[in-house]
Amino acid sequence: LSDAVDPSSVTPTRILPLSIDAAANLRASAVRQSLEMGIRTAAAVLASTLNANKELYVLSDFQKTLLGRSDQVPLATLNDPAVRVFAVPLGDRTAANVSIERMRFPGSLVNIGRPFSVEVSLANRGSIPVTAATVSLFLGAERMDQRARDLSPETSQDVTLSAVPRQAGFLTARIEVEGDDLEFDNVRHVALRIRKELKLLLIGTDEDLRYVRLALQTRVDSVAAFLRLESVAPDRLTESRLSGPDAVIVAAGHPALDRWAARFQTLAEQGTGLILMPASTAVSWGAFGTAFGLGSAPIVVAPGGSFVTFRSEDTDHPVFEGMFSPPSSSQRERQRVPSPDILQYLPVSPASTSVAVVTLSDGRPFLVEMPVGAGRVLVLTTACTPAWSNLPVQGLFVPLLHRCVAVVTGAQDIRPIVTAGSEVVLPVPSGMQGAARITRPDRQVVAVAPTSHQGGTVVRTNATRVPGVYSVSMEGQEVDRFAVTVDDRETDTRPASEKERASFFASVGVPAERLRTLETEPSMERLVQEARLGTELWRILLLAALVVATAEILIASRLKPDTSPRGTV
Repeated sequence: LSDAVDPSSVTPTRILPLSIDAAANLRASAVRQSLEMGIRTAAAVLASTLNANKELYVLSDFQKTLLGRSDQVPLATLNDPAVRVFAVPLGDRTAANVSIERMRFPGSLVNIGRPFSVEVSLANRGSIPVTAATVSLFLGAERMDQRARDLSPETSQDVTLSAVPRQAGFLTARIEVEGDDLEFDNVRHVALRIRKELKLLLIGTDEDLRYVRLALQTRVDSVAAFLRLESVAPDRLTESRLSGPDAVIVAAGHPALDRWAARFQTLAEQGTGLILMPASTAVSWGAFGTAFGLGSAPIVVAPGGSFVTFRSEDTDHPVFEGMFSPPSSSQRERQRVPSPDILQYLPVSPASTSVAVVTLSDGRPFLVEMPVGAGRVLVLTTACTPAWSNLPVQGLFVPLLHRCVAVVTGAQDIRPIVTAGSEVVLPVPSGMQGAARITRPDRQVVAVAPTSHQGGTVVRTNATRVPGVYSVSMEGQEVDRFAVTVDDRETDTRPASEKERASFFASVGVPAERLRTLETEPSMERLVQEARLGTELWRILLLAALVVATAEILIASRLKPDTSPRGTV
């Protein structure tokens, strides 16, 4: 059922050899469906047949994460006394399993010759300790890093792995666990895009962008060497300028840009990195306040020549990655970001999904990260000019701006990762025409026609049933990759208790007194026969008949009348 495109299209059959052959060829699917969905589909099939004998066998390992009380109406079909329901638990409950519960990629550009890291959370959700479980990071077929961990039951540990790409283009990586009993969740796939250059589009006046341009042209950790900068004035922006950049820096607040606010939102949703900052002449966020949920509050000017400074910084955020050397415990209090003097800024009202990376002394945000669709947006609340703050002449400015670019574009280097069976949506590169050809890990090819989506063109498909890395080609060249992985909930193999199992079946319409569990194979046939026909009584009745017959013979022999001749008087 997991791989059925439309589970409701399943129809019953009376051909026994066909049923036996289908059962013999069952294979585990990477697509996760709820146990309830399978039961409801089977109940619909039972309801459609007039056969007097209706039985439902639920063969499952009854993972705790598969169950849950249903919020739908219980099934009348299963509450019919004529329908017999059997639960058949499967699997070895004592298997040792280490799973990859989470992967995190700190926000940094992936570039040739520069290491990138992957933070992996390993978990042992079973009842058996696992010793020396190894986790490795591969680029292609080459093992780049490896770590070993001991995990006690019901514990998890974080592990950081790193690798150095040696070539540009699309690469395939995988994180692999070894040393446990279950293999289905031992591999997580990752698709990478290693770029030769990073295209940045700067939108604003010369006054808005003078210091920004100088900072980005400054060499920092070899990043500036592959940045390609283009600038355009607000009143000269055209649609063609927005086709192709990896990231856009916008000095918002110019009236000429208001009509483009929704277009920038679409770019961010499709994965283009975006950095917003006020223009030097801005008095509010204008249309950008509505498009990105920043609010409409006017400019705040520090009174009487005073200024505001930083109050708190999230130094664990990827924006600050690599800015500070790892502190010792005695130095930790001194790991503070040097604050500029901020004379004026545009307030924002970030949504609950946003992160205030830096907060000002008056409690309002200075730097905010916002997830928008497939992209990241960073909002700087002060313009990068001396009239607004002395940030552009501070030592913090250059590395901070480079790190902001790395954060909003680094997510693009890690291509989309989706759960098996889920839909993936990929933007079509500028200028590409015709259908996309998606090559699956099993080498099967799926053709997909691009569609319009929120002002752009995308390729979308849910043909993602095989874990691994998928390649997307258009006009004969590879334009993207994405990875498919098993559902995170599958890695938790803890079984549900009998009480939880009974509660689940009751929620879908099977009361506890009508649910029969077939635990051991030797007794299965007898239990099924008893459910169909009741307890066999013929042996008992035959024995009773023999006892009665024997008793009758004994009684009859004792009470037999005397027929010998009697004498006469």
